[in-house]
Amino acid sequence: MPDRRRIRLAFWLYHIWQQYSDGFDELEYEWSQLWRAWQRLQQAYRRCQLAQEHGWLLCLAGLKAELFAAIGSLADVFSVLRTAYQPTAVQELTQRLWYHEVVQLYDEFPEVTFTKAEGTLRVQTPSINLDDVDLGAFAIDFKREKRPSINNFTITALDANPASNNEDIHHPHVKDGELCAGDAKAPLKAAIAHGRLADAFLLIQSVLQNYNPNSAYVKLDQWNGTPCTDCSRTVDPEDSFTCNRCSNTLCDHCYSSCSSCSSTFCPGCIRGCAACHSDCCEACLDVSAGNGDHLCSHCRTSCDKCGKLVSKEELDEDLCQACADQEEAEQTEKAEVIQEVSHS
Repeated sequence: MPDRRRIRLAFWLYHIWQQYSDGFDELEYEWSQLWRAWQRLQQAYRRCQLAQEHGWLLCLAGLKAELFAAIGSLADVFSVLRTAYQPTAVQELTQRLWYHEVVQLYDEFPEVTFTKAEGTLRVQTPSINLDDVDLGAFAIDFKREKRPSINNFTITALDANPASNNEDIHHPHVKDGELCAGDAKAPLKAAIAHGRLADAFLLIQSVLQNYNPNSAYVKLDQWNGTPCTDCSRTVDPEDSFTCNRCSNTLCDHCYSSCSSCSSTFCPGCIRGCAACHSDCCEACLDVSAGNGDHLCSHCRTSCDKCGKLVSKEELDEDLCQACADQEEAEQTEKAEVIQEVSHS
């Protein structure tokens, strides 16, 4: 790029930052993190006290390790806040300084695009691979607004590889073009406030190149698949099964097929036939009038006399047990009557 274009970009940035007024940054996320870290520290300290008081010496070593980790977390948050609120001499952001900033930007990023008509400055990251998931390259856009802030930056996937269960998520820490900066939020704001635009782009790129599962919109272990509802194993959409009743996603080890209708079901939506013990869905089972067992279509029938549903095993000459007993009683009574008549 000719120096003239770099000078034009520096002049553009110079005018944007002239409108910048460095006020008080509330840093709500960092202060909430401080409060949570302080609570964890208090809990860890109290557990150590209780273990000491009751003589639980075997678990004391592990509790002291938790206390040490809690102290470290609190110290990390303190460090972020200290950096954010550290008084610094206000440096005049001259056009010369902005020119050097633009030069650094071109040194750090192989592709830089400035479109003055659209008020946009774009840099491109290298292809990003996190935990063997290829996310491709991203564009980081800085768009002119009234006041420079994190909100001026948007992230766009150039070689989109979206999460299989959410096509709007192209990076674990980016949603709707906005970056979840996490611990980088405070230094990012400081870089913007002091006109270190190249550092701001580098910080955003660093967040994109690192993965924190605790703040991910979609975790990487679920990126190319969906967790099986029954065993939690990640399964590719092409190899997954869906329960016909509750629509839960299932892997090939956890799904079951109804022996009657052949539909797919999860373990919670299928049960065994009381007679043959084959897997059946609720729709293909019916309750026996005899003992209340759930029976499949192969194992149930109806009594020829009363029409009640019973197990085939319960039939006695096509009659349920109650009708068979009644039939036998009637035959006995009839035989007795005939015998009385013949003797009279």
